[in-house]
Amino acid sequence: MGIVAVGQEVARHEDPILLKGEGRYTGDVTLPNQAYGYVARSPHAHASIQAIGTSAAKIAPGVLAILTGKDCKMDGLGKLPLVVPPLPNLNIERIHSPERFPLATDKINFVGQEVAFIVAETLNQAKDAAELIEIEYNPLPVVVNALDALNDDAPQVWSDCPGNLSFSEEMGDKKATDDAFTTAKHVVKLRTIVNRSSANTIESRGTNADFNPASGRCTVYIGAQGAFGLRKTLAGSIFNDSEENFRVITGNMGGSFGMKQLYTESILTIWASRKLGRPVKWENDRQDSILSDYHGRDKVSDAELALDQKGKFLGLRVTTYANLGTYLSPLALMHTLLSNGGLVGVYTTPSVHLTVNGVFTHTGSTNPYRGSNRPDVAYVLERLIDVAALKTGIDRFE
Repeated sequence: MGIVAVGQEVARHEDPILLKGEGRYTGDVTLPNQAYGYVARSPHAHASIQAIGTSAAKIAPGVLAILTGKDCKMDGLGKLPLVVPPLPNLNIERIHSPERFPLATDKINFVGQEVAFIVAETLNQAKDAAELIEIEYNPLPVVVNALDALNDDAPQVWSDCPGNLSFSEEMGDKKATDDAFTTAKHVVKLRTIVNRSSANTIESRGTNADFNPASGRCTVYIGAQGAFGLRKTLAGSIFNDSEENFRVITGNMGGSFGMKQLYTESILTIWASRKLGRPVKWENDRQDSILSDYHGRDKVSDAELALDQKGKFLGLRVTTYANLGTYLSPLALMHTLLSNGGLVGVYTTPSVHLTVNGVFTHTGSTNPYRGSNRPDVAYVLERLIDVAALKTGIDRFE
């Protein structure tokens, strides 16, 4: 029987399965003739790659393939897409979005960036071979803080994006807001910092790809949000193939919170399976997850609230500096430009003006996480009201 009344309890059908240990996660999937993938990552936040030597790794026991950025380009793998949110007056041409391919070729831009993908008969053999890859780096200056990245003397993340500013977008009524501040009895200012977060899900990210050379179809086991969207992206944006040739299966997830989307490692796993004609399994370990998972938050906001003599809100003005990392994650614009309704909250505010600056740094990408941007802006507003209450002497509940 379904829901028949408001407030009726909703039964949780999955609980008995999970509590008895009968769930099936991506890591539980092991296929016949299974091979294993491992990612060699950069220890540097910013460096040029002088050379990659793979000859010793290729002849290591059990090794089936060593794939580098050069191979990626030769095979014509596509780049990760950028999802454009449905915002009025948003001109995507104003946003600088560097191309994000599965493996680095000549430059490193954050700690943990993928440099090579190793496939072997066992995971330990793949890890051993990764240690035999000789990568010559030339370390370069680094900037990791969004505000520091906007300084004139800051290291440039991208040579074709001077000033490290990916975008600066404005929303709301600037004139009305400026007028409100001109006539205000009280003006309260506050800088808030929302720290960068890591999801740390129960099961880390993983992918098991099983390509059938006879049919040309690939079955992909992956814990990710949006199986059908992922299938479309794999076919159209990455592999230039028919959607019918991809089947995406998502079992139990072990948590996601917005973090588990399409990543380069999943592309590498599918690519390797297509090249080898056998299933390839990759699972991120906890240390690599902290480096390579999309992070949340990492924003600094300068907020101003204009009030009249009785404490009534007249206007709200906020400038936010969002640390995007080195690359825009596919959903980077969602947690910066889209989810800003909570900035007004439940309060009557006649005029609001918001400026969001997306800033490049030598860090991993940021992404929607647990409510996307809503908790961030709610925190900014509620802290600002606390400060206004202290400054004006008016109880915040009034």
